[in-house]
Amino acid sequence: RSGGGRYSHRRQHLVDLALSPSRPQKVLCICERGSAEPSYRLVLCRPEPLSEPGTPWQHRPFPAHSGTALRILYSPDGNQLFVAMAEGQAAVWRVEADRLELQLTMTCHVHDGYNRVSGPVTIYNRDDLYGSWQPFSGDSRQLAVPVSPVAVQMWRCEAGHWTLQQSLDAEAGQDLTAAEQKAGEKEAGEKEAGEKEAGEKETGGRSRRDRARYTLLSANGRLLVLASMRQLSIWYWQEQTGWQLRLVRKGGRPSFGRPRLDAALLGGWSTHCLVVAGPQGTVALYGPDADDQLCRKAELEVGEPVRQLISSADGLSFTTLEVKAREVSLWALKVPAARPGP
Repeated sequence: RSGGGRYSHRRQHLVDLALSPSRPQKVLCICERGSAEPSYRLVLCRPEPLSEPGTPWQHRPFPAHSGTALRILYSPDGNQLFVAMAEGQAAVWRVEADRLELQLTMTCHVHDGYNRVSGPVTIYNRDDLYGSWQPFSGDSRQLAVPVSPVAVQMWRCEAGHWTLQQSLDAEAGQDLTAAEQKAGEKEAGEKEAGEKEAGEKETGGRSRRDRARYTLLSANGRLLVLASMRQLSIWYWQEQTGWQLRLVRKGGRPSFGRPRLDAALLGGWSTHCLVVAGPQGTVALYGPDADDQLCRKAELEVGEPVRQLISSADGLSFTTLEVKAREVSLWALKVPAARPGP
């Protein structure tokens, strides 16, 4: 219903919310379940008239579309909307003043929030699953879409048309050296002795129980992170070589119904990311060195498993939500002082 500048509905119909980053006009997009299953409906809410502050917000619902929506995300320019669905698909909508236009439908496989493998069905927390999902680059022209726990498709928009640019597969491993692979496994420290996963591997070594959770694409489009329930894969783009797989960290089975690996990009146009893993909540900072090679720059231990990792907009601080203590810790990143010249 609408009244007094409010838009409300039954809670069981709500799927997700997204607030556009565009200024000065802010647009709230509400994703609801459609009356016919599986379907979803998008509702745009904005203040009318825009020129007068404190005016009530008006809403405009759009016709329902087929699919079980899981997550909706705005592009940085606020002109596009990414919708991930449980049926193995995703859609990109163009957001205009009074209408939505479907631009593209592509393959997208992400966790639907339910664990049906063994025992009773477990419903995962959405924040645990999807983290700070950031599929668009800063100019809104690149889009990273997960198609499996180890593979990503890179899409690019030119003159309003999206085209598939490249497919990246962490399991192929042709661009990850043996030394880098070994270093990644050592850093992770997540291989538990005696853990048996017989029967969990499909053809090609992919795990049936592992499912993709989110992708992170840096604002400058040079750093890409793919997170699944059991693995983090990081690619780095260079002018001479293109996309190269630089790090794979494996986290074993999720504990207490939560993923054991997480990542967050630092704010701004930085090409740095934070990775948290392990029972001690080890947080590592990765970024390019002087030779433009991705490396680990710093590391700290929180002391217990971390449930959520969030970076500030300026990239100078981040928060961790500890599982056992149920506390939020604020950490500051110190920029090293410039070395004096010779």
